[in-house]
Amino acid sequence: MSQKAIREYLQIQQTRYQNRPGRKARSLLLDECMILSGLGRKHLIKVLGGRLPVGGQPATGAVPGRGRPPAYGAILPLIKALWLVSEQPCGKRLKPILREWVPYWEKAHGALPAATHRLLRRVSPAQLDRLLAPHRASAGRRNRGLGGDGTLKAQVPLRTGPWEVSGPGWTEIDSVAHCGGSMSGSFWWTTTLTDISTGWTQQYPAWNKGQHTTAEALQAMEKGLPFPLLGVDSDNGPEFLNWHLLTLWRDRIPAIEITRSRPYHKNDNAHIEQKNRTHVRELLGEERLDDPDLAPLLVELHTLWSDFHNFFLPTLKLLKKERHHGRIKKIYEPEARTPCRRLLEDGPLSGSARIALIDRRSQLNPFTLKSRAEHLLQAIWRQQADFTSHQTALTPEAPAQEGGGVRSGSGNGLPAAPAPCAPTAPLLRAS
Repeated sequence: MSQKAIREYLQIQQTRYQNRPGRKARSLLLDECMILSGLGRKHLIKVLGGRLPVGGQPATGAVPGRGRPPAYGAILPLIKALWLVSEQPCGKRLKPILREWVPYWEKAHGALPAATHRLLRRVSPAQLDRLLAPHRASAGRRNRGLGGDGTLKAQVPLRTGPWEVSGPGWTEIDSVAHCGGSMSGSFWWTTTLTDISTGWTQQYPAWNKGQHTTAEALQAMEKGLPFPLLGVDSDNGPEFLNWHLLTLWRDRIPAIEITRSRPYHKNDNAHIEQKNRTHVRELLGEERLDDPDLAPLLVELHTLWSDFHNFFLPTLKLLKKERHHGRIKKIYEPEARTPCRRLLEDGPLSGSARIALIDRRSQLNPFTLKSRAEHLLQAIWRQQADFTSHQTALTPEAPAQEGGGVRSGSGNGLPAAPAPCAPTAPLLRAS
């Protein structure tokens, strides 16, 4: 049967189906329609029952569909706005955000109706994922050494396997290069530190990742920690494995325990590698930052971005892994929590440290932090674009080489190739 014939046939059978008494009689009619039209039984039930149109036209005498009517359409704009500002988390992470961020939203936009509060409390993480599924693709995500001394490496023990810690203070550290694809010349790095127990993460800029600049960055990040630093695990980069930093940590009272991962085993530092992506690359992308005067802007950006994640963005913590019939099942904590909340609920904080952390959180606002981050990114990219244009204008064009080209860069006596122009738009996700 042609599509036109099927539509005409179903329009006739629709009246017969709705007027036929008894379940058995309607079942026999459905069998007949399945054979003649080739359509599925469930689809035919909806079409003949009047819940779906026939041939794209509204069915005569259509009755409302069964099931619970949509309930969250009225609060979807609010959910989407909070989801975008909070960096597009999954439903399990978004659920506690809706509970904790609404007071800040009301301060800026006015009180919400009681019905809206009831819907926000009732909506489930799975329902949040379903509501936001059509918007994920359109919103999009903007993502963006030499070995150490062998004698010194022998003094730093290797750490392999999962972490077995019961409290905060045991951390992993790493550095991220903002080189734009070329390691020649000088440029900015981001040094990152994350706590294994709570997920508390600090980040700070460092120029050229030298041992002294890296040590200054780590000392600045330690001042932002609400708990004492007990242990540090790093890769084998020279910015971390050097005598200056080793002496600085071991001479302290109490001394900080230092360990390192195996060379070329990035999964040994899986926690910090994940933060390099979520906290650094998704903020600054892959572009080159080589203007030395960006220091104050980068320091402020990294400081407020650390506060944004630590106080307002909940994460799901992996509790354990179980193997069942050759498959690994990951078991997470029942509810996503922010690092600050984990510290207050689980961390062994003293009374003064707990009060200081609560006071620090009360002085922050997630919307203000996000807006300021957008402003700083705009300023960073404008200043970097001006610096790149100025450097390009000062760099003379290299003469052509006979007998094949010679790559520019350190080690061959030629000046480094100019860095690509940085974009003028911020690399935060759409908001």
